[in-house]
Amino acid sequence: TLSSSSAASDVYKRQDDEQKNILIELSQNNEITFNGEPRPVIESQIRANIDRLKAENPAASVIIRPNPRSSVETMVLVMDSARQAGIFDISVVEP
Repeated sequence: TLSSSSAASDVYKRQDDEQKNILIELSQNNEITFNGEPRPVIESQIRANIDRLKAENPAASVIIRPNPRSSVETMVLVMDSARQAGIFDISVVEP
């Protein structure tokens, strides 16, 4: 049936789109995690992690989800690291 096939196609497309994104979350203590991984990344490893994820998917964009109590400085550090890695499609979303 055409409609269920179309719906399945939409789900796969959305999954493909989501895989292009690098989700970076900032905790209230300014801990930085990538794509829901439980282990935080130290500041000196932000760029290396972005480089690795971009190599896996060159069309990746960055989505930053800061905690309301995280610092602006940490968010800017992440944004700068993404730009240095050549990613300019950066979004900030509410938690």
